[in-house]
Amino acid sequence: MATELDDSIRDRVKQLLHRELKINPGLVKDDSSLAADLGIDSADMVELAFAIEEEFDIEVPDEELVEYTDVRKIVEGIKSKIAEPSPEVQPA
Repeated sequence: MATELDDSIRDRVKQLLHRELKINPGLVKDDSSLAADLGIDSADMVELAFAIEEEFDIEVPDEELVEYTDVRKIVEGIKSKIAEPSPEVQPA
């Protein structure tokens, strides 16, 4: 079941796909395969990962990037990163 947070992330991902890779947001569905449906190749994925990191202020390690095979998985990955507590800085 989608939440407001899911909807917000999904909308921002669609905007990133349009801005960075010139993909029509109207063509992007939750189950859209990045490669098969949207024509995204590995170079595009790296570009998209940088945009996601900047947009959401998160890190997307390479091993997670390969798991982003459709829009739903991107949204879930971002949501889990946003929900993670930041590591506390210990005083010296």
